[in-house]
Amino acid sequence: MKNLNFVALDFETANAYRRSACSIGMVKVENGKIVDEFYSLIKPTPFRFELINTRIHGLSEVDCLHAPDFNELWPAISSWFENQYIVGHNVSFERSVMKHISLDCNIDFKIQDFICSLKISKEKLPEMDSYKLSKIYGYLFNKKLKHHHALEDARASAEIIITLLGDGEMSKLRKPGQPAEEKDPNDLTPQLIETYQLLLEEKSIHEIAIIRGFTIGTINNHIEKIVNKKGTACIQHIKPDDEIIMKVYEAITELEDNTLLKPIYEYLNESVSYDDIKISLLFLE
Repeated sequence: MKNLNFVALDFETANAYRRSACSIGMVKVENGKIVDEFYSLIKPTPFRFELINTRIHGLSEVDCLHAPDFNELWPAISSWFENQYIVGHNVSFERSVMKHISLDCNIDFKIQDFICSLKISKEKLPEMDSYKLSKIYGYLFNKKLKHHHALEDARASAEIIITLLGDGEMSKLRKPGQPAEEKDPNDLTPQLIETYQLLLEEKSIHEIAIIRGFTIGTINNHIEKIVNKKGTACIQHIKPDDEIIMKVYEAITELEDNTLLKPIYEYLNESVSYDDIKISLLFLE
């Protein structure tokens, strides 16, 4: 697999802001083989850990108090990004974190392009009923993943791509000579911008649906796409209680990372509404 060259990347964040990276894991692949790995804690900006984030990845202020901030870390890792394909599972999250860090720290990552192991898994493994990283990893390798540890997740994404993409397939993901996407990855469509502005005004989902003349289901779909681009800072006012989010998280864990709404709803004995489950899932990505 001489053409399979990339860096798999994973960030964990401290709070709702995408620039709040608190750990980074990277795995370098050359000719279809893992040749190097990197992991570091990061002192996040802003330096505030939300309970739900800590519950998910286990990191807190104590862990990252003396860690380098991203500007301090950058000289040691800049070469990992330059002219590289960046792989991630739901790589739009990593892309968004990089975008916000780039603006915050005045950094140019100089990458080639982004490749999503989630998208490729859906194409290559149509028989799966869930495409969460831990599910795909367990299915392919019959091993349990230490999920939400940045290096473990990056390594899992790398191994998935190595397994699913044959020799030469990497180059087919973009047409020969096609430049990397220049469009701002955080741009929203006009349709989503209107919903986003209403979220910034702290309107409820019900209010937005009435104002926009859409169903609540359509607005929920808008919110999912907005969060994918902008992070969860814009939906803090509709965030369920931490207790509810943790119930949803525990249900997902017990259901072996199944994020389908009905099994979660039934596991929780119908004590949490479908709408709260949907919004909770956005805080658990």
